[in-house]
Amino acid sequence: KFLEMCEDAKDDGMAFGAVGEGHSHAYASSFGLTNLNYNGKVMTSKWNTPEWLKAHQEIGDLYNKDQLLGRGREELFDAAGCPFYVGSTVHARNKNSYFGDLKANKTLYFVPLPEHPELKKYYQGYLEIEAYGIPKGAKNVEAVPYFLRYFLDGANYTLDTYFGNKQNLEVYNWCMNVPDKLVNYGYESPDVKGEGENAGIGYCTGAQVKQFIDANKGINAQWLNQQNDILKKLK
Repeated sequence: KFLEMCEDAKDDGMAFGAVGEGHSHAYASSFGLTNLNYNGKVMTSKWNTPEWLKAHQEIGDLYNKDQLLGRGREELFDAAGCPFYVGSTVHARNKNSYFGDLKANKTLYFVPLPEHPELKKYYQGYLEIEAYGIPKGAKNVEAVPYFLRYFLDGANYTLDTYFGNKQNLEVYNWCMNVPDKLVNYGYESPDVKGEGENAGIGYCTGAQVKQFIDANKGINAQWLNQQNDILKKLK
């Protein structure tokens, strides 16, 4: 249904049905499909699975052949040039710089990503990578974890005014309460051999995806091993 609405919008003269930050968002999140998965002990990869291939063949054509979906172009969405933007709820913050016109007009609304009809569970995707450093010579290093615990606790914020409107907050709360969650890290591709930004899997049509996956199996395996090595050191 989501893709049908995107097609209708494009038929009505809009540039795209939807634009987004990363080309696998629509498949990686609610479809339970990410390249890098963590089960609490080790990280595993979907890179060589039939599901990964099928999903990227479909989404690759939607972007690069049918041009039903597009990348980036936040200004296009803000100017009503397409009906959907697939991205993070952080953009629903009052003080986030994205979509200023829509927020000013109080016409920015959020919905969860649609369910995949072939899955029994709905998966809520997280796309958040944060790192905090302690400056060398800091005088109160011991206070850092306590500050971060306070800073990152949503209970310490007035969420009614933190979000752009009440509807944004309702969707955020619903998403946070979904029991099955996935971290959307590495759902597009690791660093691959190629030139410029067009080197990623996101720029392949459906017919090109398998060749790309096969050519980068070794790179993906090396990347996965690096993540697990880091986990071992953290333990």
